[in-house]
Order: sequence, then C-alpha cells, then structure tokens
Amino acid sequence: MFQAIFCGDSARLQQLGQQYCDTNNQVSALLCLEHVFIDTPQIQFMLACDLSTSLKTFSLYAWLLHDVTLVNPCTDPSMQKLFGFRILSENSFFIPIGTFLHPAQREYQEFVPQGNEDGVFVSGWELSQIFARSLRQHLMRKISQENEMCRQAKAFSPCSTFAVYGSCSRIECPLEHTPVTGPESYNIRVKLHLQQVQIYQSLHSIEYRQELLKQRT
Repeated sequence: MFQAIFCGDSARLQQLGQQYCDTNNQVSALLCLEHVFIDTPQIQFMLACDLSTSLKTFSLYAWLLHDVTLVNPCTDPSMQKLFGFRILSENSFFIPIGTFLHPAQREYQEFVPQGNEDGVFVSGWELSQIFARSLRQHLMRKISQENEMCRQAKAFSPCSTFAVYGSCSRIECPLEHTPVTGPESYNIRVKLHLQQVQIYQSLHSIEYRQELLKQRT
C-alpha cells in the first residue's frame, strides 16, 4: 500500500482499497482511496462503462468517509493511527502540525486550544467536534466536486439524434455520440444515475440539507 501511495499508482490503490474493504479493514481502505481521489478524476469524456466503474469506486470512498464521521475518535485507536493525533490522558489529546485535523481547529471560534510550535492540545469534546466537522466538510467538498464533473460528463447526456439516426449534424455537439447496441446501452445509462443517487445518499445523515435541496430543484 505505501509503495503504491509513494508511486502514485492509482490503479493499484483502487484494487487495494476494494480488497481492504472486503476484509473489513476500513482504515486501510479509506487511506488507499483518499490518495486515489486527492484530485477529482477527469470524467467528462469517459465512456459510460468506464464512468460507471469510476463511480463505483467513488461511492465506496464516499461511504467509507461517511462511516468514519460517525466514529468517536477519542476511543478508537485506528482513528488515532489514521489521523495522527496523540492521546495524552483520558481527556487530553495532541494534534500535531501537518496532520489532517490541525488546520480544522482554527476554523471554529468556540475552540481556544493551547499549543506550541508542534501542534495544539485539545479536550476530548473538542477533538470529537473538530474530527466530525472537518470530515463532514471534506466529504461534502469531495462529492460537490465529483457532482460538478458529472454535470459536464457526456455519458450522462447522450445525443438522441445520433442514437436514432446514427449521425448528428450539429456542429461541436456537446452530447455523447455512442452507438446504441441494445438493452445494455440503456441499462448502463440508468445505472449511472442510480450510482450518483447512491453517492448523494452518503450525505443524508450529515446535515447537508441545503445542497440536497438544491440538487432536487
């Protein structure tokens, strides 16, 4: 896994992410897929079958993030390992500079943590709040970016003229020109939309009503 991360081997990380998830090693699975989706894949010009594969992997990533937002980091050693904070006592924790959680603590005015040049000290309650909020925002941001890419993806907008007549006279047609080969073509289109719905369902329980309502209009 770490060799694949170091080399930026996205294909291998996707494979490992699925394998770790199948063996219920969610921490390693999330770490792999986080590196896969550091940058949102350029899916605008993917064929429908390739886009479906990409959405399947992204859906797994989104649900892993969703599940982690519900974890209590104060009592879960795997979260300490994944996010790099340290347990000092029963109700005292240290978040080092350079970790995922460190920038988040500066965004919330109700927290006034003490710190030094190496990081900040927080209580258990503060850690839990910083942890949950930063991961929710991270998930929202990732899904928002992915959804914007899907808006631009031709696979979601096949050209009906081309599908019916096999040709299109529209200059620089922005829609996808893919021959309709039977029920499979229809089924893959339906699958793409269902996959996108599944991805958005991962936001249902983490207070993202404003964006959800916007998507319904």
